Amino acid sequence: MWEQTENMDFSVDIQSKTRYYPIDISPLLKLQRLQKKRGISADALNLWMHENRDQFSIDQKSWKS
Repeated sequence: MWEQTENMDFSVDIQSKTRYYPIDISPLLKLQRLQKKRGISADALNLWMHENRDQFSIDQKSWKS
């Protein structure tokens, strides 16, 4: 099979773009205060957030590119 192929030269122009979006961290800070107040570990909170991530809503209309 390889003997039926030919060498080929080509170039690839990969341009990566990084986008940063401002976020309001106040809900995170409130969640961290509650987590500490109730004695919930950061790992348990992280696990809960991953398990329930589909329930969180994001207003994509407010994003600016």
